[in-house]
Amino acid sequence: MIFSVTGPESSGKTTLCHSIHLTTNWLWIPEYSRNYLRRPPVSSIQEMILRIASAQSSLETLQCYKETCTLSDTDSYTFAIWWLDKVGNRLPPLLSAWLEKSKNTYQHVFLCYPDIPWEADPLREDETRRTKLFQDYLDLLSAQSVPFTLLKGPHVERKALAIEIIESISSPGSFPV
Repeated sequence: MIFSVTGPESSGKTTLCHSIHLTTNWLWIPEYSRNYLRRPPVSSIQEMILRIASAQSSLETLQCYKETCTLSDTDSYTFAIWWLDKVGNRLPPLLSAWLEKSKNTYQHVFLCYPDIPWEADPLREDETRRTKLFQDYLDLLSAQSVPFTLLKGPHVERKALAIEIIESISSPGSFPV
């Protein structure tokens, strides 16, 4: 079973996934772009997004086991928003297919609200656009008719709610806490 944690940059996705992983020992698929973006740039933003999306999708496929709870720190929604924000036209076939497949891949999606302090990072772009990007995520998830939960407030509350929802969706006793 795979659960997606998504939202704009610096909204607590990685912190949440890491914390849940440490508490539950559930699998955690990190954000591949962090490793990729440390390399020299490719020829275009389109090529870069597609390369990273392809690798992230492959990581999900490789690491998601039906009998194990898995958290995905970056998902098809992130890449769709990234593409539309940076390229501005319709999604290419790779992203469209992954987005469609995601309706059946993710058991549930957790959308992180950017109400936590911004943390500067060389790979982050713009503190001022988090609310706009959050709205893009909200619109996309609503348009896709995907079950999702908005996570707001302090980390401890986000974590407790996410674990509660994951445990209620998974069969009782299947995943040790």
